[in-house]
Amino acid sequence: MKRILMVGSILLVSAMSWAQSGQNAAEKSPLKAELKAWVLRSDTVDGKVVTKKLPADSAIIGDTIQYELIYTNTSDKPISGLEPMALIPEGTEYVMGSASSSVKARVFFSIDGGKSFHELPIYYTVTLPDGKKVKKEATPDMFTHIRWGMEGELRPGRSAVFSYKVVVK
Repeated sequence: MKRILMVGSILLVSAMSWAQSGQNAAEKSPLKAELKAWVLRSDTVDGKVVTKKLPADSAIIGDTIQYELIYTNTSDKPISGLEPMALIPEGTEYVMGSASSSVKARVFFSIDGGKSFHELPIYYTVTLPDGKKVKKEATPDMFTHIRWGMEGELRPGRSAVFSYKVVVK
């Protein structure tokens, strides 16, 4: 089976921003960011289905990978406007409904490489050979990025966890 490495690529694209006027780039970041990833595999043990979290340094076709982005406020002031963003790696497909967070947040998706983000459903326009334009709904295999818009503030010393799943194609 084909093996696909994904953890490194998502680390390169995972990004965050926050609305804090006057934040100097030379200052130490008030956020600590961590990425965790697991391959989820289910087995039946004594008649019960048990899901195991295995290291996600590589995965095979058909595996489900769960990603967690963990942001901790290391400053002594609340942070607002946190918007974690992550790549849906090439060769994978987002698992509908799997995006979640430990804080109140809205979820947005991109189908254009992260240039624009929209809440679901996302519509796009296709021009048919006869010139007629047709509106279609984007499917999970078209999603390229996911972004959360955290509502409220992340208090000092607190963490927020944002997670989602993908299936390796």
